[in-house]
Amino acid sequence: MKFKNWKITLAICAIIAIIAIYGSYYLIFNDISHMVDGVWVHMGFIPIDILLVYLILDEIIGRKEKEAIQEKYDMIVSAFFMEIGNNLISKLANANVQLVNLKHFEAIKTWKIEDFDEELKKLKNSPPNFDVNLEGSERQAFLEDLKEFLHNNRAFLLNLIENPNLHEKEQFSALLMAISHLAEELEYRDDVSAIGENDFLHLVFDMNRVYESLVYEWVRYLRYNKKNYPYVMHMALRTNPFDKDASIFID
Repeated sequence: MKFKNWKITLAICAIIAIIAIYGSYYLIFNDISHMVDGVWVHMGFIPIDILLVYLILDEIIGRKEKEAIQEKYDMIVSAFFMEIGNNLISKLANANVQLVNLKHFEAIKTWKIEDFDEELKKLKNSPPNFDVNLEGSERQAFLEDLKEFLHNNRAFLLNLIENPNLHEKEQFSALLMAISHLAEELEYRDDVSAIGENDFLHLVFDMNRVYESLVYEWVRYLRYNKKNYPYVMHMALRTNPFDKDASIFID
């Protein structure tokens, strides 16, 4: 209400100022025709002002805002991979018997930006397959490790899901929801050793949903860092889960 009253007061003051300026001009020079000419000239500039402000400046400002939002989004994705994503993709990749399909990721350190763009197109049209061929104690150890890892990072995941900067990023939001769902599925299973074959296949299906989206975002994350943060890219390459020869230690 106060804001509305302030706007009304401003409008009244502006009208009074207009009357005072044009009234004083008429009283001093007694030349209404010249004053009208001046008004018409200024009115002719209004469409030009609209063109400049709304069609040109607004476009520039809008582009800058989009770039700022995209930068925030990329930083959030980077934080996700540093906190959760890198470890999660390693856990899933190490258990994936279909890993051979992503063997070309071993050479990702030699890729150019164009190579990343091409790979992202391929992953969108043909997501990577995920399958686990673990039995007995190995399966139990894998599920327990994955369950504990997701449980420990549940709060971080929830904070990301609630982040307003991600509301319009459907693909990444879908990844977060898929991971949260997988965490919930595992959370409800108190004893993973009691998981039967059909139940395990259901969990593998959930893992596959996570894996497909995670690999895509991982490639996009590397592309972003290659272009903007080479030192982060360098570390990501030294922990590349698809390269068996990768090592965090620098020779």
